[in-house]
Amino acid sequence: MQHTAIEKYLGSVGAVMMAGLVLLGAGCSNNAPVAVQPAQPNVVVTEPVSVPIKSDPSTAPIAVKYSYKNGTYSLTQSYFTPDGSEDMGVSVTLKNDVITGATVTNKARNGTSMQYEDIFIRTFKTVVVGQKIQDLHLSRVSGASLTTRGFNSALAQIMTKASS
Repeated sequence: MQHTAIEKYLGSVGAVMMAGLVLLGAGCSNNAPVAVQPAQPNVVVTEPVSVPIKSDPSTAPIAVKYSYKNGTYSLTQSYFTPDGSEDMGVSVTLKNDVITGATVTNKARNGTSMQYEDIFIRTFKTVVVGQKIQDLHLSRVSGASLTTRGFNSALAQIMTKASS
């Protein structure tokens, strides 16, 4: 049976359409060219398939916002003892809300208060440096509960300064 020119043309168009459908169904994984062999000899359809890829939001970088400004904050803090008011110097360095350095200066006038501040100064860094300032609240360091209370008050003032 001989085919007319129109039938051959329609057969080629049909093969091209079939190739397009195959490309749509198979081309979901990448953008590489796909070659399809239609029923007609010597006809090859090669067409790149573009499939939009949605980004995974869990792998996107996250912007971190810190509550406190980086820097060193210093003040003199008063606190109360049975013998009256005492002072201590407190300096805290913050980076990304974490205390990276801290010093306390003994400014007490009473002998007992001086001893407790000295004890506090020798031991407090191990429980302060490396901690997030907003999570830090000391209860007692080396028996110096009133000095510790004064230090906590100083931290509260530093947080106020660093957040403004």
